[in-house]
Amino acid sequence: MRSQLPAEAVALNDEGVSLVQAGRIDDGLERYRRALKVAPKYAVCWFNVGKAHQRRGDHAEAVKAYEKVLSIDKDNKSAWNNKGVALRNLGRPRKAIKCFDRALRIDEGYKWAWHNKGYALAQLDRLEDAVECFDRALAIDPGYAEAVRHRRMCLEELEREDRSILG
Repeated sequence: MRSQLPAEAVALNDEGVSLVQAGRIDDGLERYRRALKVAPKYAVCWFNVGKAHQRRGDHAEAVKAYEKVLSIDKDNKSAWNNKGVALRNLGRPRKAIKCFDRALRIDEGYKWAWHNKGYALAQLDRLEDAVECFDRALAIDPGYAEAVRHRRMCLEELEREDRSILG
C-alpha cells in the first residue's frame, strides 16, 4: 500500500513520526495533516494521528482518528485495540470491550487486546473475567509484565473480597 501512496505523503508522515517521538506532538500532527491533504485515505497516517492524540491525552480526538482508519481498513486490529484504549481512558469501558472483542475476532492471538480487555473488565469490577483475559495474554507471551502486574492486582482484590465475605 505504501508504494501506491504519493511520496510526499509518505515523507510527511515519516517526519511526523520522528517529531512525535521527539516530543514535538503539535509539529508532528501538522505534518500528518499535510500528508492527509495529499493522501486522505492514508490509513497509517490516520493511525499515527490517533497515537499522537493519545500521547498527549486527547482521547476523544484519538477515537476520531481511529474511526477514520477503520473507515479505510475495517480489519485493522491495532486501530480497534487503540480505539478501545482511548474509549477506556474516556471512562467508557463497555464500548472499549466491544473494540477489543473486534480486534480479537480479527486475531485471537493479539495479546494487547486480551490485556486491554482485561483492564477494562477490571474497571467494571469483573475481576474474574479480567483474570481470564490476562491469562490469555500470558499464554501468548508469558513475559508480558503489564499483564502479570494487572493479573496480580485483580487476584489480590479478589482475595480481599473473599476475606471480607468470610469475615
